[in-house]
Amino acid sequence: MKRRAAFWSVVILCGCCVLAWNVQRFVGAKAVYRSSSHLDFVPSPAMARAMSLGHRNTFAKLRWIQSFSYAQHQFEARDDTIAGSDRRGGFVRLYETLLHLDPYFEPYYTHGTLMTSGIVGDHQSALYFLWSGIHILPHNFSIWNNAAAHIVSFFDYENRHPHLMQALLEEWVACMEYPEQTSLPLHWISGLGTRKSSVELQQARYWVQKAHETSRNHWQYSFIRSRALIALSKLGIHYLTPLLVEAPLVHTAPVDFQKLGLNRALQLSDIQLTNKKTIGQLLQYGILSHDPAIGYQLNPDPFGFPWLLSSEGIISTGLERAYFDDRLASYSRQLRGAIELKHKRPQNQAELEEWGIVLPEPPVGCTISIDDNHFRAVYDRSASFESFLPEAQ
Repeated sequence: MKRRAAFWSVVILCGCCVLAWNVQRFVGAKAVYRSSSHLDFVPSPAMARAMSLGHRNTFAKLRWIQSFSYAQHQFEARDDTIAGSDRRGGFVRLYETLLHLDPYFEPYYTHGTLMTSGIVGDHQSALYFLWSGIHILPHNFSIWNNAAAHIVSFFDYENRHPHLMQALLEEWVACMEYPEQTSLPLHWISGLGTRKSSVELQQARYWVQKAHETSRNHWQYSFIRSRALIALSKLGIHYLTPLLVEAPLVHTAPVDFQKLGLNRALQLSDIQLTNKKTIGQLLQYGILSHDPAIGYQLNPDPFGFPWLLSSEGIISTGLERAYFDDRLASYSRQLRGAIELKHKRPQNQAELEEWGIVLPEPPVGCTISIDDNHFRAVYDRSASFESFLPEAQ
C-alpha cells in the first residue's frame, strides 16, 4: 500500500514538473504580431505625385497592394498611429494619397471606408471618403449605397434628421443613369415616408389621449395640451402638404389676414381631397370638418389660428408661435443674468443689444414685452378661432 502511494506521488510530481516547464515560457511573454507594418512612410499627395514619375495609377495600385499586410496588422494591433508630424491615422493618410493619384478607381473609396470605419472606428473619415467618391463618381451606385448605409448606421439620420435623409435619397435617385438603379432608393424613400407618418400619427394619438384623460385643473394639463397641439399641427402639415394644388401663390388675402404679410390663409380650394384614408385622418383630428349641407370645410390649426400658405409651403400659425415661445425662454435666462449683473432693467431695444441680447425676429402679429424680468410674447388674437383642445382652468 505504501509502495503504491509512493509511486503515484512520483507520477504526480513528474507531471507537475513537465507542466511547469511548458508554462514557464509564457510567463511574462508579450504578444508578437505575425504581420508587420509597412506604412512607416506615407508621402503627402503632392510628393507621391512627384515620386510616381508620371505613372500615378500604377504607383497607387502598387502602394495599395503593399498596404494589405498593414490592414492585417491592424486586425491584431488596433493602433493606426504611424510616423510623421501628421497626427491623422495611417489609413486616412494612405487613402487620401491614393485618391489624389487615381481618383477614378472605385475600390479606393469602398476599401478606404472599410478600413477607417470597420477596423479603426473612424466613421467621420470614412464618410469623407464616401462624399469624395460621390463628388468624383456621381453615377456610381455602389458608393451611393455605401454612403446611405453609413450615415444610417453610424449617424442615425433616419431618426435624427429624416428630412436630410430623404433629400440624400432623392439626390441618389436623380444621379442614377439607369431605371433599375433607382429601385432601392425609391423603396427606401417610400419606407421613410411611411415610418415618418406613422411616428407623427402615434405621437398625435398619444398626446390627444393624454389630454382627454387629464383634468383641466391638473397642474400638468397645460404642458400636455401644448404637446398635443404641437403634434397635431405637425400631423396636419404632413397630411395637407401632399394635397396642395400646384398653382402659383396669390398674395392677396381677406381683410382679417392682411397683417400676416405675404402669407395668405390656406383655403379648401388650395387642396385636393381624393384619398379617403387621408380625409378620415383629417376629420378625426379636427383639421377638416364635414357638413352634409355644405360639404368639407378646412378648420383652423389646432391652436385656433389660420393655416397659412406661403412660398415655403403650409404654415401653422400656432405652431410657429409655440416654437417662438420656446426660443424666447432661453433669452429670458440671459435677461435675468444681465439684470443681476447690471442691477437695472433695460429701457429699450438698443440697450438690450448693448448688453449682447439680440432677440430673434418675432412672428407676424407678435410684440415682445418685459414682464417680471423675463420676455413675454403678446399675440394679436383677432384672427383666432376655437382651439382643438380647451385651455386649462
